[in-house]
Amino acid sequence: MALTLNDIVSGVRGMHPAFHRSLVPDATIAKFVTGYQRELVAKGLERDQTFLAQQLSIGFSLSDTNAIAGAGVGQRPIDAAVGVLSTVNDPVGTAAEIDVSGSDVVTLVSESVVASATSTTLTKTAAGWATNAYATKTLVIVSGTGVGQRREVASNTATVATVTQAWTTTPDTTSTFVIVDEVIESDTQFGAVAFAPFSSTRLGYMVKVNASGTAYLDYTAPLIGRYDVGIPLPQHYAVIGATVRLTDDDDNAYPVSLVDYQSRFEGHSSFPVYVMGNELFLVGGDEEWADAVSIDLRYVPVPPALTALTSTFLLPDHAYPTLVNGAAFHAGMRVNGMPDVPKIDLNALAAQQAASEGAFLRTVGKNKRNRTTIIKAWGGL
Repeated sequence: MALTLNDIVSGVRGMHPAFHRSLVPDATIAKFVTGYQRELVAKGLERDQTFLAQQLSIGFSLSDTNAIAGAGVGQRPIDAAVGVLSTVNDPVGTAAEIDVSGSDVVTLVSESVVASATSTTLTKTAAGWATNAYATKTLVIVSGTGVGQRREVASNTATVATVTQAWTTTPDTTSTFVIVDEVIESDTQFGAVAFAPFSSTRLGYMVKVNASGTAYLDYTAPLIGRYDVGIPLPQHYAVIGATVRLTDDDDNAYPVSLVDYQSRFEGHSSFPVYVMGNELFLVGGDEEWADAVSIDLRYVPVPPALTALTSTFLLPDHAYPTLVNGAAFHAGMRVNGMPDVPKIDLNALAAQQAASEGAFLRTVGKNKRNRTTIIKAWGGL
């Protein structure tokens, strides 16, 4: 089970009566351990360049129509009120994911057996549904024939749900299904490449002055600027590497060449990319990437801020003593010398923190042959 901020706060409070919430608020501990976790990740990365590496998936759909218009059949409209989603016509960006099984998902019809089905309908015996109660909701086949398929419900009767798009595999009596009110969200772990080339255009207009001395924009002669567009990445310390899968060979993954900006056009063996800031840029155009299905990219993230007691740490569970001792020393520095507060031995707390941090870091990267040379090798990743 992942460590939470509440675990650390409770541990600190138990170390000294002076570390009461009235003197050391939760927010104070949260702010400290947010920074301390990032410090520990950076130190761990010095020992093992794959420490806490995570995966980012990037999917390809190299078609202008996918990015700009798209046919309407079976497509889920996005409510602008969601706030985190918008229609983006740039060639690359963050994909939206639909969660049908998470804690925020509301199950409207619990798992049920399919009585019968056609290419666009599904029947449940004696369901007793209100007419169109589940229109616009999501029907998911969770087991049996057609498992994994999800469709938007167009309408329903008391026993029959009609979906907006035909099943790829028609369910049968071996299938079970649920109907849910899903969560649609922008997912920073899923990038999307909509079409190539991976660049966009900016238009600017000259401001001129007419014979009367009035300034105006000259729309007849726009200035055209073209620029590379990158795939947004989460905040990260380093990109470890990446592989690409192709349409005609999905069983195998091929290496992606991580290059620096200066040498991006020097002729690399396969699928060159470079990282600048928090974006991944693909080098080349249609001919280099036309057969790509997806990229699996591995990176070491910068841990996000801990903003609630339920916030989880990226560090493993055995970092608990290190985090608690570090936060306790910080708390001791805060309250030591306050009126009516028992004196705190800061030297002892500092020694505990140093010992526990050293013990934790010794568990990271036993083999130091690959001591990180990420920045030197890849130029600014």
